[in-house]
Amino acid sequence: MRQQLASMLREARHAAGMTIDQVAAHLLCSPAKISRMETGKRPASQRDVRDLCDHYSVDTEKREQMMALAQDGRRRSWWDEYELPRGYSNLIGMEAAASSMRDFKSSTVNGLLQTEEYAREVISSYFLPANPALIDQLVAVRMERQQAVLRRDPLPDMHFVLDEAALRRVVGGPVVMEEQLGRLLAITDELSSATIQVLSLRHGAHAAMDTTFTVLDFPPGTPLKPVVHVEDVFGDMKLERQEDVDNARQVFQRAADAALPPGESRELLEEIRAQYEREQPPER
Repeated sequence: MRQQLASMLREARHAAGMTIDQVAAHLLCSPAKISRMETGKRPASQRDVRDLCDHYSVDTEKREQMMALAQDGRRRSWWDEYELPRGYSNLIGMEAAASSMRDFKSSTVNGLLQTEEYAREVISSYFLPANPALIDQLVAVRMERQQAVLRRDPLPDMHFVLDEAALRRVVGGPVVMEEQLGRLLAITDELSSATIQVLSLRHGAHAAMDTTFTVLDFPPGTPLKPVVHVEDVFGDMKLERQEDVDNARQVFQRAADAALPPGESRELLEEIRAQYEREQPPER
């Protein structure tokens, strides 16, 4: 996990009270190299990690964790075949390792829960003019990303809160939306580790109105720390400070408390799905 190693390298340097320039001067390399390793733009080799751990006087346990991450970071993952934005690649990697996810979406269904046609409509809206080859590639990535998470053993504990507005927005027409609502219902039936709640429009104002985010936790005993992934049309942002993670947890819990319970959420999903079914044009 390149990004997790990058964070650990950055934290180790800060703990040692050193600047990037000081470290680069000691190791006889450019400051840019240290910076790229600390941002994940460049993979750190095991030799790099060894030398940096020596310089920072990192303890044996953390050193072993960092060396293992350096070894894993050199292996190619399935998403490395695609030229994805770094923030999106980071999200896919974190999802693959997460033990739990807490996700709130206000305008669209979470990518892990989307049907292929719904995903195509959402992704196509990003491009003017349309770029069919790139759209096909991004849809394929989203479908493979779903399989990588939803067929894991064991499955992560997943809790999704969807604003009702995301379900009422007619993406691709009634047929696409009926299939999408059916997909959400199927997930509630098939995946015991997945909880879906709907935050009703009737609730009014709520804590998460102006944002969309995912809180990811990782198995105990791993060097991976909880993280908040925030995304919008302008890019992705990763928040790692404990106060940011704690704040995101509180906002998510307030949204979940405001949302309909899972059983009532399912009833609303069924109701909205039936509405889309009635709106479909008659078969010829």
